[in-house]
Amino acid sequence: MHRGELVKLERLLQACTAVLAALGTALLGMGEQTAVLPLAAAAASLASFVLTDRLGVLRPPRRLTNLAMLGALFLVASEVFRYQGTRQVLVVANFLVYLQIILQFQKKDVRMYRYLLVISLFQVVSAGAYYQSFPFVFLLTIYLAIGLATLVLLTLYEQALQSPRSAAAGEAPSGRDVQGAEAMFLSQPAEPAAPAARRGLVELNRALLLRMVLPAGGTVAFAVLLFVAVPRLSGGAWQGAAGRIARGIGFSDQMRLGEVGSLLEDPSPVMRVQLEDAFTGDPVSAGGAIYLRGASFARYADKRWLDPFYPWSPAMTALPPLRPQPGRRFVRQRITLEPIETPELFGIWPYGPAAGGEFTYDPVQTRLFRLSGGSEQRTTYALFTTAFSGETLADWAPAPEPVHTPLYLQVPEDLPPEERNRRLELRGLPHGFWASQRPPSPPPPPPGGWDRLRRLADDWAAEFAGGSPESLADHYRLALFFHRNLVSSGTFRYSLESPPRNPVLDPIVDFLTDHREGHCEYFATALALLLRCRGVPTRVVIGFKCDDYNPLGDFYQVRQQDAHAWVEVYLAPDKIPERFRGEAPAEWFANGIWLRLDPTPPDRDAMSAARNPWNRFSQTFHWLDFVWLKYVVQMDRPRQREAVYQPAVAKSRQLWQTIWDRTLGREDVAARWQAVRAFLASPAGRAAAASAATAAALVALGLWLLWRSPLRRAKLLRRLGVRSGYLISPKRLGLEFYHEFEKMLAAHGRRRPPDRTPRRFMEEVAAAVLAHPDTADLHTELLESGDRIVELYYRGRYAGRLPGPEETALALDALDRWQAALRRAVSPSRR
Repeated sequence: MHRGELVKLERLLQACTAVLAALGTALLGMGEQTAVLPLAAAAASLASFVLTDRLGVLRPPRRLTNLAMLGALFLVASEVFRYQGTRQVLVVANFLVYLQIILQFQKKDVRMYRYLLVISLFQVVSAGAYYQSFPFVFLLTIYLAIGLATLVLLTLYEQALQSPRSAAAGEAPSGRDVQGAEAMFLSQPAEPAAPAARRGLVELNRALLLRMVLPAGGTVAFAVLLFVAVPRLSGGAWQGAAGRIARGIGFSDQMRLGEVGSLLEDPSPVMRVQLEDAFTGDPVSAGGAIYLRGASFARYADKRWLDPFYPWSPAMTALPPLRPQPGRRFVRQRITLEPIETPELFGIWPYGPAAGGEFTYDPVQTRLFRLSGGSEQRTTYALFTTAFSGETLADWAPAPEPVHTPLYLQVPEDLPPEERNRRLELRGLPHGFWASQRPPSPPPPPPGGWDRLRRLADDWAAEFAGGSPESLADHYRLALFFHRNLVSSGTFRYSLESPPRNPVLDPIVDFLTDHREGHCEYFATALALLLRCRGVPTRVVIGFKCDDYNPLGDFYQVRQQDAHAWVEVYLAPDKIPERFRGEAPAEWFANGIWLRLDPTPPDRDAMSAARNPWNRFSQTFHWLDFVWLKYVVQMDRPRQREAVYQPAVAKSRQLWQTIWDRTLGREDVAARWQAVRAFLASPAGRAAAASAATAAALVALGLWLLWRSPLRRAKLLRRLGVRSGYLISPKRLGLEFYHEFEKMLAAHGRRRPPDRTPRRFMEEVAAAVLAHPDTADLHTELLESGDRIVELYYRGRYAGRLPGPEETALALDALDRWQAALRRAVSPSRR
């Protein structure tokens, strides 16, 4: 092998190893949800490839390298004992990243390359426990391709380093032997006489690529078949270890103004929502945005929304079942929730538990909690909802239980300092004092201009009434009027950047009177308090509003930036318009209804972004991620039965029924079966069955023997006069010819010693055979025949070159000539 070819091979191996190290740490960084280690590993890989491998100017001494490895071990030693389980695996993986960076700046040999490959592989295995989304799978596919190429290059490099030693050890193979042995990796002509035609060692030929791709493809296909077909042993899907946990602002017993706005620029995914008809299983699209409830609030004080019974804990109950309603569609919502800070679950309200769902429920704040599984894990659950009227998400829902309206009419007051101090003193009374009393009010805020809020509400109400005060009793139309003033009057503007507020005023008062811009929290709070000033009960709801529907996978992709606040207006039974009642029974409205109003003006920037061409690519990407998550990561026993077994059984039954009805027919098959049974019961029938079974066994044995030996197939085809190479399996045929040749020589007492190449052994045997007087006239013919057999062996064993029909016929003739020559000659062992 030429020195230049070895250098090229080593450079390619160094580059692949550097890329593989960077990719392995990138996959680990995706699992840890950090970019520090991947960037450090990428920089180290590039620097080591340039400075250490190419230029050789940065190679620390071995003693300094050992000290650096000991320092890395000391750095992570304390963390190993601090964590348990998968966290310890992650700490060890981080240590291996440090070790990888240190070893990359050493002079590379075969052992060092193996160390780096094993370290990188362990990082990838560790990352798989923490991150399982489609981007990880995409990079993992690239990693596997580069890893396979790196292993092949390492094998070539190791063989290239060992080839001079084997030549010096005792055997000096001929030029044709070297050509045949290197043909596995070379694409060069059969006669290396012309130096200009010589091609490089690192050029992979078609046979080697097939040897790489076909086993890899077959392994992947077998793994997919095994994954799909083998039944799951557990009923629950593996959720993976904890990765990055999403923020959960506002989904607690209180929500401070401005918290939701901090999420509105974060595109991180939070959940995926699938909607399907509970009876037919057909997908349901709302035709617009869906509202996913997280929590509702009834009391506002000191720039925050609170549980009306704060600071006491809410009374938790089991989530009550949901009954279908007349005129409403019964829809199942399947939700996959990413790890999030809070234990809340989200859904389209009103909701009830689906089959197998276990939840706890806070009826005051309408908050839903999980019973099992931590918030640090991905959660998949299902709920029923009656919020759909046909394909449209309705804007109202019957109140599931009686509503205590005073809880939803509280408005802050401007109190003098004396009254404020008195109320603060009341809060210091012992807890038993309130056993027979109502819970105390939270401390009121300092003077905040609430009289201005009331005056604005009165002005809007007077504008709505227009000289007919009796219209103020219509809470529904009054709420719509206030809603339109906020959304479409042009006075208020949606903005994520909250302007400076007047510190003397409450932020909501300042928003309504001075600086009229803000995000959804301000609009929802303003509408709720304005309506309360006019005696209309309201509550503010925090959750997600999502209109990102993916038609490829029939799901909604919800992100952090979809966090939203809206208002629900309570309409007592005597305040419900007739258009809501329809043909529904009166008992559905016995507790009144909750009307959803979204007073936030549309964000024009978000609307234009939704029409961006990039959105189509994003939908495709999220669909692939959804398919991977649903049918691979979370393929548990119920989903396997639903997605694999049931469709397969249904298709098989349908196919069999079609064949039965169209070709056979029940009566015809039954009559034929009875005739066959009667024939087999007779002595002649039993004898015929035994003869047929014996013949079938003999035919099967013959076919198996032909399948096992391409050489037998070649001989049979030659006798039949068929000259086709497709039935001979030419990939193994060259090897079969030589193995048959060695068996022939062994039968005459000639066995190849381990230190002889096939060509040298053939030449020695030919010399011995030609020494016999009866074979002297076969000198040229015998050598050419032996050379043809050995050449086919080299080409099939190393280069993977396939013999055609003509070469197959010539090789069979060569075996016949050698068989005839050996019969004429006398083996030395038989004299």
